[in-house]
Amino acid sequence: MEKALRRGFLFSALLALALPLISCDSSGSNSGSDGPEYSQVTVKTVTLNEFPFTTDAGEAWDYTSAPDPAIQVVSDEDGSVEATTGSYNNVSRDALPIKYANSPFTISDLSAEYSFELYDADVNEPDFIGGVTYDFNNLTDNYPESKTISAGSISYTLGLEWGE
Repeated sequence: MEKALRRGFLFSALLALALPLISCDSSGSNSGSDGPEYSQVTVKTVTLNEFPFTTDAGEAWDYTSAPDPAIQVVSDEDGSVEATTGSYNNVSRDALPIKYANSPFTISDLSAEYSFELYDADVNEPDFIGGVTYDFNNLTDNYPESKTISAGSISYTLGLEWGE
């Protein structure tokens, strides 16, 4: 009887240790707990949170008014322009954040880098303010609905929609 109790206890202990391992795949994560595997992301919105209101030399972007920020998204791989937003005219610091929702675009290669370039949209020639380069490969663990990216004093929040 004592021997049977020991075997039962040993079996129960081994079963308790093994159960979590039975439902795991070879990567150690629970099968199906991460949800679907998406292969592309659509950037639905770009919100400009922060940017420098002066050049590196300390001068205003526009001499007679406030800057007119516009965003262009460029593929670093081939230089193609993926999206261009309109501009907001005479933006003050108090107006931030500003949301651009008129130019959604889809990224099919999540490991490719894209530059989210910010310009002051002038009549003659736009002034390059700066940009943020990003790839979406590191977001495939949790597929967030939004992601804030930044470099220097430029910050964007991207509204994302994942797809197959």
